[in-house]
Amino acid sequence: TITNPTRTGYELLSYNLSNPSAYTIDKDKTQKTLIIPANTFGDIKITPIWQANTYTVTANANGGTIPTTSNWTIASDSKTATKSVSYDSTYGNLPTPSKNGYDFVNWIGKNLFDKSATAYKTGYYLKADGVEVDYSAYNIYELQVPAGETITIKNSGQSNAPGYAFYSSNRTYISGANFGGKATVTATVPSNATFIRVSVNLGESYRKDIDYFQVEIGSSATAYEEYKVVTSSTEMKTLHNHTLLATWTPKRYTITMKQNGGTGGTTSLVYYYSESAQTVSFTPPTRKGYTLS
Repeated sequence: TITNPTRTGYELLSYNLSNPSAYTIDKDKTQKTLIIPANTFGDIKITPIWQANTYTVTANANGGTIPTTSNWTIASDSKTATKSVSYDSTYGNLPTPSKNGYDFVNWIGKNLFDKSATAYKTGYYLKADGVEVDYSAYNIYELQVPAGETITIKNSGQSNAPGYAFYSSNRTYISGANFGGKATVTATVPSNATFIRVSVNLGESYRKDIDYFQVEIGSSATAYEEYKVVTSSTEMKTLHNHTLLATWTPKRYTITMKQNGGTGGTTSLVYYYSESAQTVSFTPPTRKGYTLS
């Protein structure tokens, strides 16, 4: 009697036997009975034959567009693309998306929350209305989220007033909610949102969220995974269909101030692309005998 082995991320197809070598066993039942023919001599080595499970990976351009990319199926609106990837294999070639006013940074995996990132604000938690409350056991973190998508936040379930809030590209508050003592919270990212700020507990043992806090795309919580940047050489270790999210940084531009015969004043300014109007301040030049009109 043989009890079938298991292997994470793989399906057992059959067995190969060293003696007689042509004999195979299917995997229909948990236990199989091997009949050893009469007059069989020698040790028998039984080797399982495995096949890696394949999962669908979705690349979400996060407000950008995805060009035609080998081995990827591009959606009609070019906002997402899909590809089948086998467990333990690399992700292979990845799309390079584009977005007006932004530079592409990288693709990140299932968990959008990077616990090693610098907190937006330390020693505070965030309420649903965007008010930041002084509380030493919490930090507030800011991360990019895809507009219009459903996301799920996993926390300790021990927090009531602390919560999360969505912000536009220029960090204007849009909406938010408290965790309300729930271990998982599902929300739809507003169509005009670029960022979410979340309250993460890292100092109280009974609700220390930092080691398993997770923000993921989708309407249900899945097994915890650490934040990771995904490249073409990254091995796929996720045991279900999942999404990669594109991250962006606003383009940097320079305003050059020409004095046109004047002196002093601001000669250059730097600004970053924003989907909202911006106000920049500068010191004007002066010119003897002239008034700046």
